[in-house]
Amino acid sequence: MNKGCIHLLLALILVPGLWLPVSAEESGHLTLGAGVFEALQGNNRAAEGYMAYRFSPRLFGDRFGSAFHGIGPMVGLNANTDGGVFGYGDLFLDIRPTENTVIWPSAGIGGYRQGDSISLGGVFQFHAEVFLGYRVTDSQMLGLSYQHISNGGIHASNPTADSFYLTYTLALW
Repeated sequence: MNKGCIHLLLALILVPGLWLPVSAEESGHLTLGAGVFEALQGNNRAAEGYMAYRFSPRLFGDRFGSAFHGIGPMVGLNANTDGGVFGYGDLFLDIRPTENTVIWPSAGIGGYRQGDSISLGGVFQFHAEVFLGYRVTDSQMLGLSYQHISNGGIHASNPTADSFYLTYTLALW
């Protein structure tokens, strides 16, 4: 990974700290997941693990009604059994249509290390996720996550990867 990518990923990790004064009443969330990498293409499927942290400060959380809880930063890491690793930083929307359900769509950028996994055309990638969760207690949630990784055509080739996960989320204070 070149210095530019390392600096960008460090900035994505450190910038959320600047948001701390915005709203401290919401808790951060740690999500762990297990699933399938290359789930839609089928040629190079591999088991994959997923870990993400959605930071507690959310911008605009009190402006658009009771279901919208704001926009916040998150970081994540996906690793598959073929040695592919993807680290990323996203912005996510915190949407809660009912008391026990959450929808967290997100989008951002990251870096991919191929290992013995499929080539995604280069290190720099775009990331998108749709997370659906159901609260089983005040601090725990079970959910599903769909994630898409693509370089958006900035490299010579643009293969994509789609992953599906079963997830467990823990609210951290």
